[in-house]
Amino acid sequence: MSGQLTQGGQESKQRPFFRTKTFSYLTDWVFVIIMGILWGLLGKLEPFHREFSLTDKTIMYPHKPDTITFGAAAAICSVIPLVAIIFLCILRHWRECSNAIRNKKHPYKFYHDLHIGILSFAVAMTMNLMFTNVVKNLAGRKRPDFIARCKPEAGSSDPTWGLSTNDVCTETDEYLMQDGQRSFPSGHSSFSFAGLGYMSFFIAGYFKLYDGRGFSHVAYLANFPLLFATYVALTRVSDYRHHWQDVFIGSLLGLGMAYFVYRIYYPPLGSDDAGEPYNRRCQNGEYNKKIDGNGSVSNGPMGRTPDSLLPAPVSSGLPTEEDDHHGQGYMHAPLEANRLSTTPLVPPQTYRQ
Repeated sequence: MSGQLTQGGQESKQRPFFRTKTFSYLTDWVFVIIMGILWGLLGKLEPFHREFSLTDKTIMYPHKPDTITFGAAAAICSVIPLVAIIFLCILRHWRECSNAIRNKKHPYKFYHDLHIGILSFAVAMTMNLMFTNVVKNLAGRKRPDFIARCKPEAGSSDPTWGLSTNDVCTETDEYLMQDGQRSFPSGHSSFSFAGLGYMSFFIAGYFKLYDGRGFSHVAYLANFPLLFATYVALTRVSDYRHHWQDVFIGSLLGLGMAYFVYRIYYPPLGSDDAGEPYNRRCQNGEYNKKIDGNGSVSNGPMGRTPDSLLPAPVSSGLPTEEDDHHGQGYMHAPLEANRLSTTPLVPPQTYRQ
C-alpha cells in the first residue's frame, strides 16, 4: 500500500513503520555481522614473520601479565558506551515527546533514535576491529617482550650477514608466538578509542556542545570517556605489550574510525541538529525526512529535500500554499533594479511513497 506525501510532510496513507523502513538498514546489520566474522577469522591467521635481531633492546623487555585484559577492555569499552547510548535515547524521548508518545501510541522517533544509536556504534566497533587485525597481520611487528616469548636457544646469535628468524625460538606455545608478532597497531588502544571515543562524540552531540552557549561542564562530561581510553592505551606501554608508536597510531585509528562512522549517521557536532540521527531511509529516493511524534515525515536535518540528497532551496520569503488557502493567493515579489518580474509560485509537488 502506498501513501501520499506532501510538502508539508503529511501522509495520507501510512504503511506500517517496521514493514517499510526498518529493512532499509538490513544491509548495515549484515555488514556488522560480516565484519565481526572477518575479525574472528583474521585472529586465526598467522601474521607476517619479520626478521629480527637478538641484540635489539627494544624487544628485550620482560613478559608480564596484562593490567587490563582484552576481555575487560571489551566489557568496559563496549558495554558502558552502549548503556550510555540507550540511556540518552530514553532520556531524550522522555524530555521531548508528548505523553501520547511516552505511552507508546506513536513510538516512531524513539525507535528510530535508539536503533540508529545502537547500529552506528556496532558499525564503528566491528569496522575498527576488522581494520586493526588486518594491519596487525600485515605488519607483523614484534612486541617489546618478543625475546622473552621466543626463548632463543642458548648461545644463539645473529647471522654474520643478516638477521635472525623464528627458527631460533624454543617456545612451543603457538598462540603466544603469533600474538608476539602483532604489536602494530595496538588493539587495546584502537578498541578503547573506538568505543569510548564514539561515546564521547555521542555525548557531545546529545548535549549540543558546540551550540555557542559555552557549557564547560558538558565538555568535561564528553571528554571523560577519552580519559579512560587514554589510560587503557598507556597500560599497553607500561605492560611492555606495545611500543609507543603502536599505541599512538592505534589510538588515532580508533578515534578516527569512531568519528568517521558517527558522521555517517549523525550531522556535524556544530550543526543545529547535532545529536539527532539522520532520519529514516525511505523508498523512491525519499531520504532523510524528519520523523514527527505521530509518525509523519517532513524534510530532515541538513535541509535535504524529499526527492534528492541535494540541499533544499533557500526560502525566498514568498507566500506559501498555506497562505493561498487563507485567501491571500500567489503574490509577486517586489521588482528589483535590472531584474525581470517574478513568476507565480508553482504549487507544491506531491511525492508518492
